[in-house]
Amino acid sequence: AFVLGDLGPTGQLVEPMGTLSRADAAAAYAEQVAALVTGGIDGIIIETMSDLEETRAAIEGARRVTDLPILVTMSFDTHGRTMMGVDPARAARELWAMDVAVVGANCGRSLPENLEAIRKMREAVPSARLMAKPNAGMPHVSGDAVVYDVTPEVMAEYGLRFADLGVKIIGSCCGSGPEHIQALATALRA
Repeated sequence: AFVLGDLGPTGQLVEPMGTLSRADAAAAYAEQVAALVTGGIDGIIIETMSDLEETRAAIEGARRVTDLPILVTMSFDTHGRTMMGVDPARAARELWAMDVAVVGANCGRSLPENLEAIRKMREAVPSARLMAKPNAGMPHVSGDAVVYDVTPEVMAEYGLRFADLGVKIIGSCCGSGPEHIQALATALRA
């Protein structure tokens, strides 16, 4: 097993879209990574990103304090783009050029949309090592519960589709549980 230190968005917009400087963002990420490295991680995962400038700052901050592998995923959820308008092909090209270990997609709105994002990443950078961690659908409220409709069986079916695109790391994100991971593992090992 490998333990990855997880970094996500700061919640602020990086200049010029917002007031957070790229240098301050990189410093904050470096501080987080230093603590994670002290904890004994095997690599860094930067995930659920929507802005390439913030993602660059996270990669830069991580590299200031470690040479551990860096995996990066972005969340494509608005008409096949991130919230900040980045399309999967551009993300794959620009991030892979930064010499990260893995690029991919996580979170998002649906399994078909994640599959399409991964397909576009594969087409843009055929040599890239890819990762996919989709949500178990979009949440909705049913009574007092928040429900995600994607079953473990459907998640496993899509796991095979991701594998057919050459995805090397396959998991799941929001709304999934141990049953989803078990179904993915069973299907992918068959």
